[in-house]
Amino acid sequence: MRFRAVFIAAGVIVVLLNSACRPESDAHRILRRHYRAVGGITRIRQSYPLYYEGRIDLVTRGQSGMIRVWQKNPDCQRSEVEFSEVRTIRVRTAEGSWSQDYAGRIHIRNDSLTQLRNRLSSLTNRFEHLRPRSEIFHLGYLGVDTSDSSQAHHLRLVNRLNADTTDYFYRPTDYYLIRTIVKQDDRREYRYSDFRSIGGLIVPFQTVIRDPASGVTEMITIETYQTAATVADSLFDPPPLLDYR
Repeated sequence: MRFRAVFIAAGVIVVLLNSACRPESDAHRILRRHYRAVGGITRIRQSYPLYYEGRIDLVTRGQSGMIRVWQKNPDCQRSEVEFSEVRTIRVRTAEGSWSQDYAGRIHIRNDSLTQLRNRLSSLTNRFEHLRPRSEIFHLGYLGVDTSDSSQAHHLRLVNRLNADTTDYFYRPTDYYLIRTIVKQDDRREYRYSDFRSIGGLIVPFQTVIRDPASGVTEMITIETYQTAATVADSLFDPPPLLDYR
């Protein structure tokens, strides 16, 4: 399967929301507030390597399994999903990507588009999009979004290398990221909730992923989350003796 790989009294609430939801033209100021709210950029950088695991539910299919994710640094990530003893693996590195399907076949992806998207992912993980004069990214503020059940500051990230876009929605009361919409070859929506403090970082322990094209909805519930974890380099190397396609 596919999945891509984080956060008063009634009278006072009205005042806070009206104040917090005044349009802010500086998208980068909103983004900086978000990173401060979830622990700060320095703490995020110090959290690598990361490891987390939990339950993944295919809501639309009534299936449940386990997901495990290792992130060595901003460039290297490995995710494993297991349903009924059938396991799939996806790995992203600076050199390219590979995956292992349910039948054990290895698929190597080193094409230019994959490498470009890996580069863009690494750059955002290194906060290049936070630079107002970035030569790669442009971050725009689209106003206060009211299409959902709650208000949110709506930012859109585009880049100068391809047509991919990412929309971010930040809760105005605490600047946690509550939703993203990623448009690449398809469109996926991610919703984040159950925010918890782990080692000084605010982490969403539940993510719901919707793929309108396939009609599939996944829900990931984290059960274990470790920062500064032990992550072996060998996890990112493809197995040498399996069937490659």
